Amino acid sequence: MEIMENQAPESAEDFVHKMKVCLKELRETRRWARLIVRQRWLGNDSKLAFVLTEGEELVRIFNASIRTAERNKVARRRSANKGVNGSY
Repeated sequence: MEIMENQAPESAEDFVHKMKVCLKELRETRRWARLIVRQRWLGNDSKLAFVLTEGEELVRIFNASIRTAERNKVARRRSANKGVNGSY
């Protein structure tokens, strides 16, 4: 079995869960990068500035993806319930 198959989500709920785990890791990385900047452990490192900028963008992207996936999950549930109830 390929690695990607092991990491692929099984369901919408699994996808959201995996995205939330990634978001948690991104936030932790961002927190450490900010600490490094505050403590001046690396001086004025342009790579660290890049990491901070990318981290902020990725956090926003993952938050938006999670919100979209959760909205889609609710919409699918409503659609399925309408089909079962026969009311439109």
